[in-house]
Amino acid sequence: MKEKIVGISICMLLILTVLPVAGKMNVENCNAGNLTASYGLIKIKIDAKVLIFEDPYNLLDGVIKVNDTISGNYIYDSGMPDSNPDPKLGSYNFISASCGIELNAGGFVIKTNPSNVDFKIFIENDYPDVSHSMVDEYSVGSFNNLQLSNGMLVDSLDCSLWDYNHTIFSNDSLPTYALDLTHIDYSRLYISFSEPNNNTKYCCIVATITKLTKKSVIDSYRVESDWKSNLLTKTYSYKMPEMPLGIKLFERFPHAFLLIRQLLRY
Repeated sequence: MKEKIVGISICMLLILTVLPVAGKMNVENCNAGNLTASYGLIKIKIDAKVLIFEDPYNLLDGVIKVNDTISGNYIYDSGMPDSNPDPKLGSYNFISASCGIELNAGGFVIKTNPSNVDFKIFIENDYPDVSHSMVDEYSVGSFNNLQLSNGMLVDSLDCSLWDYNHTIFSNDSLPTYALDLTHIDYSRLYISFSEPNNNTKYCCIVATITKLTKKSVIDSYRVESDWKSNLLTKTYSYKMPEMPLGIKLFERFPHAFLLIRQLLRY
């Protein structure tokens, strides 16, 4: 009982000291395209329409047809550093089981292998394409994938978007938002499959991306928040003298933590 009273007192102390400071913190809403700060794991919902389906060996039993919808999500860590030193080329390589892509096509689940993740995002900013024209390109690819429920291998799984006006990027930083498709000149989702013991038996899907939506942010506490707006809120700055005291009190009285989180909506 005594510790409970102390805990409530500590809560009140923190409310009196932290809330006024929190009210003064600079929170700025701005267009997502202008932000490059880390927001944890980002989930992007993807929808696509099948343009071409080639299955000469009937590997997928005819369940996918032209104009069918493919939908799913991909997740990536927005804090991943760029592994390419070229200032016009960004290469972001993910091996965590938290990252990858999962799609549904004709009832088949097409998914990154969580036990052996090789998932990449590539950014090209003002980079010459094969015709030497400048282009901005965004590519997402999964290179180790689970077999389908019917045993077929998923050999290729990637989507790419091109902007020939090269306006969607101003640098090669990893976006923390879903790209605006109104600025995209060409998009492609490509998936290829083969038979496990005979890779000469293959099939492929070519689709166009119809919608990209930022669904949620998953923070370092593994809390997933729905994202309903194209606006992002800049990260709070906690560099203030009052916070070290608060952290020590949290450590001393952990039972008070949940109440404080609720009050602060942290």
